[in-house]
Amino acid sequence: NHQEVERNRQALNRAHRELEVRIIERTAALQSAHHRLQAEAAERQRLMAALLHAEAYWSLLVENVPEMIVTLAIDGTIQFSNRTINGWSPAQLSGQPFTVLHTTEAHQQRFARAFGAVLATSQSVNYERQTVVDNLQTWQLIHLTPIFEADEITALMLIATDRTPQKEAELAISQAQKLENLGIMAGGVVHDFNNLLTIIIGRTSMALDYLTPAHLTPAHPTSAHPTSAHPTGDRLTIAQRELHEPLYPVLFAGERAADLTQQMLNYAGHTPTDFVPLDLNCLVQENLNFYSATVDKTIAVQSDLTDELPAVMADTGQLQQVIMNLILNAADAIG
Repeated sequence: NHQEVERNRQALNRAHRELEVRIIERTAALQSAHHRLQAEAAERQRLMAALLHAEAYWSLLVENVPEMIVTLAIDGTIQFSNRTINGWSPAQLSGQPFTVLHTTEAHQQRFARAFGAVLATSQSVNYERQTVVDNLQTWQLIHLTPIFEADEITALMLIATDRTPQKEAELAISQAQKLENLGIMAGGVVHDFNNLLTIIIGRTSMALDYLTPAHLTPAHPTSAHPTSAHPTGDRLTIAQRELHEPLYPVLFAGERAADLTQQMLNYAGHTPTDFVPLDLNCLVQENLNFYSATVDKTIAVQSDLTDELPAVMADTGQLQQVIMNLILNAADAIG
């Protein structure tokens, strides 16, 4: 019996030692699993924080880009919008048909055609849309592109870019080119008109020469009715005066018109620079009517000149243009 008890005691000790070993091994395994779970939880928390940060960054980016971004389901309903459109907030737009994105039936039909073309061809479609907002024209470039999942179109994305500043600049450039072309055309017309005036003045002067006796010098008019101001008028017979008098207004008007065409050519820059001594008072007085004709009829152009101004070396056309610009600026200020 004593031996049997001893054997049982030894077996019990062995079982106890084995149990302790298993407990130690199990404890180590549990600790290792616990560490792994802690690491996984920390990694998940890090990924979640990164995902939330990326989502917040993406939302901030999308909400603040100048473009309008809208995603649509393939049935045409709105899934997402980055801004309020036509009075609809992003939350209100969700689930609405694409027709709420447009204010006119024509724009809705054009968008529907583009939508169908994207679904049919799996290719992006671009077109320009012109609208009027608060009586101001705006232009947008509409880009409609498919979104794929597993080679199938699951949604579409609309990106609308405001092109109003670029369009206005293009229109301004086009208008400037038209004005430049108009200036070139006007310069050509003025040249042709000046040639016609040269013929009129030359033929009228020849007529005066022909009608004036050889021992007299034909008078040169300083007004439309010059006979009383010219000595030759007193030496002509009544018949000769009757022949001369109708020609004087023609010659005077032709020379005044030639002066105006020359001023227009100078202003348009169609004559070479020629610096000569100029009397500013005479320049202003001689062109006052021309200056008055360039401003609104409700604005009167008057001269208040200082006597005995010294002559200046300048190009007549360029100086006339400076004076003209000053008058136009003053007229714009008056309104």
